[in-house]
Amino acid sequence: LVDVYLYPELNSTENPELIYQSKIVKKGFYIDKAEASTTVEPGIYDGLAIFHAIMPDDTQEEVGQTALQVIIRVK
Repeated sequence: LVDVYLYPELNSTENPELIYQSKIVKKGFYIDKAEASTTVEPGIYDGLAIFHAIMPDDTQEEVGQTALQVIIRVK
């Protein structure tokens, strides 16, 4: 499960906007491209991707997470 946030203000991590949330990504698969929902103008923005580690059983319990700073291109 991946949540992607966009920071609409240059050089600021305030007011992040959730622009994409994936479904569970199975082991061995990845997300190459995604349609995002945003109200910002086209351009290059700083963002944050949060990756959630989910148990591969029926509980689908979150067992951890990590975050990565990303650059987002809005067309």
